[in-house]
Amino acid sequence: MRLTLLFLFTLALTFLHAQTTLAVGDLAVVGYAADSPDEVCIVALVEIDAGTMVNLTDKGWQSDDTFISSEGAGSVTLPAMTFGDVFCIEGSDLPTSFNLSGSGDQIMLYTGTEASPTFIYAFQLERSSWTTSGTITTNTSYVPTGTIEGTTAVNIGAIGGSQKQNAYYSGPDLVDKAAALALIADGDNWTGNDARVDPSDNLPVNLSVLLPVSLSNLSASLTDKSVLVKWSTATESENDFFAVERSLDGQTFSEIGRVASEGTTTEVSNYSFMDENPANGTSYYRLRQVDLGGTQAIYGPVAVSLTGLSVTAYPNPASQELFLAGLKENTTATVLDINGRVLQTAQVSGNSLNVSQLKTGTYLLRLESETGTETLRFVRK
Repeated sequence: MRLTLLFLFTLALTFLHAQTTLAVGDLAVVGYAADSPDEVCIVALVEIDAGTMVNLTDKGWQSDDTFISSEGAGSVTLPAMTFGDVFCIEGSDLPTSFNLSGSGDQIMLYTGTEASPTFIYAFQLERSSWTTSGTITTNTSYVPTGTIEGTTAVNIGAIGGSQKQNAYYSGPDLVDKAAALALIADGDNWTGNDARVDPSDNLPVNLSVLLPVSLSNLSASLTDKSVLVKWSTATESENDFFAVERSLDGQTFSEIGRVASEGTTTEVSNYSFMDENPANGTSYYRLRQVDLGGTQAIYGPVAVSLTGLSVTAYPNPASQELFLAGLKENTTATVLDINGRVLQTAQVSGNSLNVSQLKTGTYLLRLESETGTETLRFVRK
């Protein structure tokens, strides 16, 4: 018996520990039905662990930072949810006394207690504005503490030119949290009807953009004096190609090569690209994935550092002459900007290069001789 109680206690602690700590804007309302049976649909805008609990009420928020005493409130246990997943609660699964009014009402999501709530999202249906003065009714509310009007405290008043008792989000796919909150707050992105409409019948299970590629890993490593970029995909859908891009500062990237893709597959696919002329020092590599329709997605970057080249440039930064120690005979020098554009090419005479005509900034110097090619990085000050 003692072991059973210990197991149950440990199991309870495990479930308690697994809950996601929700912050304002992590959930949003994307559907409601005020006609019986009531229904509320919410969307996850972050990853949420199964068993996470959120409180749901149609009580209004008063000017003294308390809930109005009437109407219903209760907790809802969420399933495991990823960004864009939709979860609907209907009828008897809603809190006791939760009853949306067809004359306007509010839906509040919060954690904590009713006496000390932390608001996650606030939503008003069939109302053009939040209350700003006076006493509220059961159908009105002030903007809850900690929410922002128009972002996490939303009024969905006119839909298609008039207020609707039942409605659901029907706008563009959701890409990220900030953009999603703005799209959901726009009444033009909603479809409604005064006749009973089930939001759950009209909303997809996920409102986010389905990326054409599921990337499982991306890495860059040194191989002799080259950099090997490797990546794998778990699935691909109508994928066209991958562009490998490199940056010297982690901000400005330029394409250095392309790799054809598998197109459409549910099998694991492995890819690689060899940068034969990496720059000395730290470089950043990323992938730009392009599908057949032209849609692009960026993955990365990853960093790799290269040292020990046979040629050394000094002083670095340089203002006039850039001296090159260890330079081979009959070497051709090519100066490129950080985007990979060729600025000048010349046969090196002696052991120095005049850089006074260059603007202040970071450059690549590609040195080609009979023994091979090396790429240095230097700064014109």
